[in-house]
Amino acid sequence: MIENPVLRKELLYRMRPRKGNDTIVGVLVVGILIIGLTYWLFLRWMLTDPSGSTGETAWQMLTVLQYMLICLAAPSVAANAISLEKEQQTWEMLIFTCLTPAEIILGKLIARLAGLFGLVVLLAPISIFAWVLNNSTSRSVPFSQVLLSFILLGVTASFFTTFGLFVSWLFRRTLYAVMASYTFVVGFLCIGTAMVSSGITMITQDYSTPDKIPLMWINPVILIYHVLSSNSSHDTQHLKYFTFGMTIYAVLTVFMIAFMIIKFRRFSYSR
Repeated sequence: MIENPVLRKELLYRMRPRKGNDTIVGVLVVGILIIGLTYWLFLRWMLTDPSGSTGETAWQMLTVLQYMLICLAAPSVAANAISLEKEQQTWEMLIFTCLTPAEIILGKLIARLAGLFGLVVLLAPISIFAWVLNNSTSRSVPFSQVLLSFILLGVTASFFTTFGLFVSWLFRRTLYAVMASYTFVVGFLCIGTAMVSSGITMITQDYSTPDKIPLMWINPVILIYHVLSSNSSHDTQHLKYFTFGMTIYAVLTVFMIAFMIIKFRRFSYSR
């Protein structure tokens, strides 16, 4: 896969030191400072707080932090992957090469996912340390719950990034692609599903309705709630909702990738 020319360009060429990349350097410096500050704050808190629930609370906060960063960054990180090529008029040169549609699409996608997974990897040590600290005291966070959290981060990042690439493939303008990505993730998945559920609840006066509406099972906020609550007395129920949401995300991810590859030539030439 690393021999893919598109992937090599995205991973290596864009990060190569060159004139005019001060913005990239600035973003990297700020990112490193934020990561370092996060480590310092959490380590200082966990090592000085004698409370037995410190490890559990820190693990939950770090998991939510990683999940929020993915939800905020993933929709836009790939929204310019193809639309920017069209704006710079380099897209035609790319599609007329000997590269297959799969190489172009997967190269763009994997390069964008690498940055998001890198963010998870950077925060993984402090998150694992919090779990180990909890495991040495109260053992209130089982390994299965940690595993579910990483599955959530990985599948969600893949789905949101693929959707960003999909709208970038649909639109010619990066601005429209970014707007469409956030409208779907924030407007529909986070807010829209909650509004529909609230409306149905008000009409039926059944306050257990949200758990009965499959649309709510794909809500990102509900998904992280099921992960953090999977060790409760309703463990089976939380696992069922979580599995449904992850399955939908995975199926839609595969569908969008397959659709872009199958329709690649006809769509690219017509646009």
